[in-house]
Amino acid sequence: MNSQLLERFFRGECTSEEVEQVLNWFREQNLSPSKEEELYAIWKETENEKRSYHLEQNAQEILGSIHQRVGKKCRVTVSHQRGRSRISDSWAYALKVAAILIIPFFFSWLYVKFYQPGTVVQPPKMITVETPVGVKVTKILPDSSRVILNAKSSITYIAGFQENAREVTLTGEAFFEVGKDSLRPFTVHSGNISTTALGTSFNINYRPDKATTEVSLATGKVEIVDNTAVLTKLEPGERLQYDRGRSTFRTDHYDTLETLAWKDGILHFKEADIEEVIQKLEDWYGVEIALEGKVEKAKNQAWTYTGTYKNQNLVNVLSGISYVKDFTYEIQQKKITLMFH
Repeated sequence: MNSQLLERFFRGECTSEEVEQVLNWFREQNLSPSKEEELYAIWKETENEKRSYHLEQNAQEILGSIHQRVGKKCRVTVSHQRGRSRISDSWAYALKVAAILIIPFFFSWLYVKFYQPGTVVQPPKMITVETPVGVKVTKILPDSSRVILNAKSSITYIAGFQENAREVTLTGEAFFEVGKDSLRPFTVHSGNISTTALGTSFNINYRPDKATTEVSLATGKVEIVDNTAVLTKLEPGERLQYDRGRSTFRTDHYDTLETLAWKDGILHFKEADIEEVIQKLEDWYGVEIALEGKVEKAKNQAWTYTGTYKNQNLVNVLSGISYVKDFTYEIQQKKITLMFH
């Protein structure tokens, strides 16, 4: 049956020959009782109560006419009880008749809209936010959640999010303050694991060049899963350390200053070796650091450093570290040289 012909039939625009064609098609729809019940159930599920009374009024005349013209007698009556309509047996059958006519038209519409040759279905628009070395960015997401993105990091998500979920893919480190939405869980995908929360705040550190992914919970609760199963649920102050190579994990309590201070502009070192100090300085200030002099001696002496700097420039930080660790330095734009004596 041509969907355009059905549409014109409902609008009363068919010629007498076309009307006869539609009615003949209708006579041929010999559905089993079980199939009629299935169609009626579909109709009931999709019926909107706010429009039901008006639909009954408009449909009575149309469906009654259809039944008369195909040789079926139909008495359409509607009674009301306590403000709600009650459909008589003849009206219930009329609904099934309407379902028979509407369902083929619906599938024809789907075909025309989505499956015609040459039709291009546009993919959802993806948003990506990236930070280079030396830069941190605060991003407000479509649901008003707040993300503080650390240097050398990125997040990707569907513009506007989906109707039933809020999903973000993270590479690097970010602190999330999730807006509450009980109908749409908030999930962060970071490599092999996913962290889900309804309304909470947490930090994720996922660096592809590092063996371990860390999830540290500040407030609320989160559930963490890997590719196959639920790993654990965290309480505030707890941290998950996930070994991606072995697919194993452990949980412990984290140092707030060491884990979360970065988002407040605090550069913190805790018993950091020379490689860790250099890596943090390069990422924090967007510079390149080279070593000269008795470098091996410094490394072999179990070189560690502990210190905290809030919103300090590179010169002040280098001055503080060099005073304690006995080295000198030179700064040439973005290139730094540390000289050990």
